[in-house]
Amino acid sequence: MSWIVTWISLEILPKVSLSNNLPSRISLIGMMGSGKSTLARHISAELNYQLVDTDSMVEQLAKLTIPEIFNQYSEQRFREYESEVANQLSSLKSTVISTGGGFILSDAHRHILKTQTFCIYLDTPVDVLVARTQHSSQRPLLDSDSPKDTLTRLLDSRSALYQDTAHWALPTANQSVTELTSHIIQHLNHL
Repeated sequence: MSWIVTWISLEILPKVSLSNNLPSRISLIGMMGSGKSTLARHISAELNYQLVDTDSMVEQLAKLTIPEIFNQYSEQRFREYESEVANQLSSLKSTVISTGGGFILSDAHRHILKTQTFCIYLDTPVDVLVARTQHSSQRPLLDSDSPKDTLTRLLDSRSALYQDTAHWALPTANQSVTELTSHIIQHLNHL
């Protein structure tokens, strides 16, 4: 089964010369709504790397959507599927990996990201996360009376894990996808 996510269109990015010493696997971590999936598409296109999304891999493995997994089983079952997916990541080459927001909750997952990928934390303020996720019905953890309170609580509980796991933290507020992609490519070229 192929875990590679396909996509159709991207805005045109300015081409930059690439180093021959790029990491084989680049992972993006951060809260839901931080832009992991979008930036992963752009980075993979710019580097001519494969793109994988751990949430998509979980859905393919479970043959259910993430909300269906949460509704029919539990968050715990979703995390078990994530662990099965995590074990596949080290076999990938020339790949950008977009992780789910809670992927870093597992010690084993953090170890894989830290030792087998170049891990980038997309550090995004809560107000930006709220704006980006407010119309999504595909985020079961935000099915609450106050999504902002939920996001604040989740970020407070995960922030140290993101910081500890990442090789580099990139603030994402007030930057376009093009600007962020360019910053990431430039940083990767200087590793």
